[in-house]
Amino acid sequence: MLPKKFCPACGKETEIFINGFCIECFKKRFKKTQFPKFIKIYQCKFCKKFAVGNLLFDSLEEAVNKAIKDFKDLKLILIAENFVKLAKEVENLIIEEKEVEIKIKQIICKYCNMMQTGYKQAIIQLRSKNNEEFLKIIEEVIEKERKFDNLSFISKIEESKNGIDLYIGSKKAAYKAINEIKKYYKINIKVSKKLVGIKSGKRIFLDTIAIR
Repeated sequence: MLPKKFCPACGKETEIFINGFCIECFKKRFKKTQFPKFIKIYQCKFCKKFAVGNLLFDSLEEAVNKAIKDFKDLKLILIAENFVKLAKEVENLIIEEKEVEIKIKQIICKYCNMMQTGYKQAIIQLRSKNNEEFLKIIEEVIEKERKFDNLSFISKIEESKNGIDLYIGSKKAAYKAINEIKKYYKINIKVSKKLVGIKSGKRIFLDTIAIR
């Protein structure tokens, strides 16, 4: 038979201890939890992602968890339209909880602003009889890559008698789109590079990729 366990403060027999005390005695002794008065989250009105500081998140839950990270031992246990329920957790036991208001402010995130102002790392020039098919593939790849690369966007599409020019925010995404085209079509590619700046001592080039 296992020996009985008692709280050293109140003498109550218990099986659950937190820092050596029963739950009730621990609650009397622990420092009052500091809950935030409210949680402020920004949401981009274009891509709909949520922002906390310089970080973007696909879901409100991820953003809230980031926002409460500075509040020690707080855990998100419920999320609703205008509030969240936060809990103080010690040794995997919830000892206090509180509903906290969420304030969501609409903004234009850094990357959507870059897209609106024509930012580009690469230009894809479509010069083929299959331009419409190529354009569809590129748009699908760029949209898919946006989940992993915030610069994966088309900031401008220009049509001319020579073909279609696409301004791509992410050079990496641009080459992924071209590799996808190569799976289905035999194409000729010509790449030219133009020095457009220097950042942290590293030369920055704009790639122009012509597809024929």
